Amino acid sequence: MTDELQAVTSRAAHSRPAGHQRWAFCAIAGGLVFAFALTSHPRLVAGGEYDQYLQIAEDLGRGIVRDDAFHPLLYPELTAAAGLLLGAFAGGKFVSAIAFAALLASVHRLLAVRLGNAQAWLPTLAIGIQPPLFLLGPQVASDMLGTALIVAGYGWALAGSGPRKWFWAGVAFGAAVATRQNLLVHVPCLLVLSMLEPGRMRRGLVVLGGLLLGVLPHVVPRLWCFGSAFGSRNWQNIVLKYQLDYDMQALVDLPEGAAAAMLREHWWQWAQRGVLDCIDWWVRGMPEQLLGAAVRSPMAAWSTSLVISAAVLVAIVRRQRSAALLFVAAIVHAGSVCLVFRPEPRVMMPSLVALAVATMLVAAHWGRRGAAVAATLWLIAGLAQVPSALAAFRALHHEAEVAVAQQLVRERGELTQLAGTYPFLDREVQCLSVTMIHPFGGRRDVAAAELWQRLEAVRRVRPASLFVIGRVGRLFDLACDADLPPQWRRLRRDDDVVVLERLPDHPLQLRMAAAVWRTGPLHLEVGAGDGGPDPAWLGVVLVGPGNVELRLPFVREPGRAPVLQLPAGQLATGEWRLVPLALQRDGTIQKGEERRIVVE
Repeated sequence: MTDELQAVTSRAAHSRPAGHQRWAFCAIAGGLVFAFALTSHPRLVAGGEYDQYLQIAEDLGRGIVRDDAFHPLLYPELTAAAGLLLGAFAGGKFVSAIAFAALLASVHRLLAVRLGNAQAWLPTLAIGIQPPLFLLGPQVASDMLGTALIVAGYGWALAGSGPRKWFWAGVAFGAAVATRQNLLVHVPCLLVLSMLEPGRMRRGLVVLGGLLLGVLPHVVPRLWCFGSAFGSRNWQNIVLKYQLDYDMQALVDLPEGAAAAMLREHWWQWAQRGVLDCIDWWVRGMPEQLLGAAVRSPMAAWSTSLVISAAVLVAIVRRQRSAALLFVAAIVHAGSVCLVFRPEPRVMMPSLVALAVATMLVAAHWGRRGAAVAATLWLIAGLAQVPSALAAFRALHHEAEVAVAQQLVRERGELTQLAGTYPFLDREVQCLSVTMIHPFGGRRDVAAAELWQRLEAVRRVRPASLFVIGRVGRLFDLACDADLPPQWRRLRRDDDVVVLERLPDHPLQLRMAAAVWRTGPLHLEVGAGDGGPDPAWLGVVLVGPGNVELRLPFVREPGRAPVLQLPAGQLATGEWRLVPLALQRDGTIQKGEERRIVVE
């Protein structure tokens, strides 16, 4: 197809009525995703939401700009704005759902140039129904918005018309960088694309102007508050991937200088491994991320990879510019991700969408029927994996861990100190303190001793006595089966959750004269064992009829056990629960074994 004919086709396909129809259909799709998000996504999950964009948006809503140059501000800003009406969590879902709708509109726009407006809907639906894509729509993360902006930029550059298309392509790419820094790798692709047409210098300047405008939502507040616009710790991800096998706690414990020395020493070997990882993704990972369970067998994955590789060659030989450039963009993005991090579907989404669109455009080389056949097969593969993908998405919500943690707080009280593998447990329970246990990443050669070392390391950062461990690889296996050291006990073990308790080194022991109090004063005494720390506060919590609660301090004198004497009549009749409590000087809350007394 000549450039002149392509331009005519583009203008016909993108007439105003066609554009209105496109946005109407895509708005319906975005509305369905938003409804799914409100009904089926009750709490944050690991993955993109682990990056704390919701928490950054909540801070923005309170007028606080975090000093976090690694996570750009555009998505949190939009989430905070939507949160004024919907609340931050629902607002983030709304922004992602709108981005999903915009992504479908851009996909349809790219396909309509070759297929026509009506015939482009089937392949657009086939791409949009793939679970790795539409399940990003409900999430409060920047992945969907970043992907939508990149695809929109390519849509303007390859399918747009008029002199302003390069400016709007630049704005979209700048906004993408203000959403996810790793999308910066697409900017050279856009600049090269702008140089392929006459007037390259002027077009390059227009693109740069759009880029600067698009990145302003991140740059302005960063410069205003901190004097710097961007910062990146992606290089630490390289060490995390190749040296530490994604063991996040090991990265936290590793001094930055030591990590930098590792990178300087091994950068060439790691770069080679990154290239091999990219090839492995192309052969095995990419087919499964595109088509799911339909290509999980090695033969099916290799066949799919060969088909898409052949499509790349066809696009180059036949000089199908849009398809060839989308293939190049997909490969550039995949290579940059595989070098730095694991190729998860969410971070590979710009590559996956570009590959899908480009493959459909190549299939259209055999006429609209060829594109329809390819889209139908793609659609069937997507629909087949929806049930299993939805089940996996529900499992990400850590329902069992959250329920167990909430039950522990109800049983132990608000002074409970928890640690858990669910990253957002602090948003689900109200207690004295909650911290996170980092799993062992991809490591399998972990000895039982490392489990107890890791849990003790958590306690050194923030005091915790109860550890709620979900199904997170080797950490869960060890928590289930490892022999317990003397100060540990296993409170719960089932298919989903293990609960471990760290007993105090010097347990509090409450002593009283009798279990029934009738007359005279009540004499209580507490002991903390020999060599125990001197607490900042030592007392007893008494909970009686009607949940009346009293907190009374013990009298401490040198050389004598702490004592408490209650006069007759101070406690109402009925059963009382007594729990000795010590506030240690390091912030630890220590509770002794509960005793019961009946007041008559």
